[in-house]
Amino acid sequence: MRDQGRVEYRVSDQDGQSFIISLRHSRERDTLEALIRGGATGCTFYDAPAPRWASAIFKLRCRGLIIKTEREKHGGAYPGTHARYVLLSKVEKVAGGSF
Repeated sequence: MRDQGRVEYRVSDQDGQSFIISLRHSRERDTLEALIRGGATGCTFYDAPAPRWASAIFKLRCRGLIIKTEREKHGGAYPGTHARYVLLSKVEKVAGGSF
């Protein structure tokens, strides 16, 4: 069973200001943890498949996180582009859950 507890993260913006966000286990938290693991390379839906990635990214941005979107081309049966998201804010876990 998934951990339903809350996890707190300290977010530092590019100006050196920091604030705390608290996330329960959700798509937002899964997405944030994938972005943290992705580091400077970032991640895509293909790296960590889950529904509604763009929605989770939007919600994280609304919380004040700085996330860059890069467009990448892909081939295959349905060629086109997809997004690669890179977390620019410095984020560290403060308390709660497993990371």
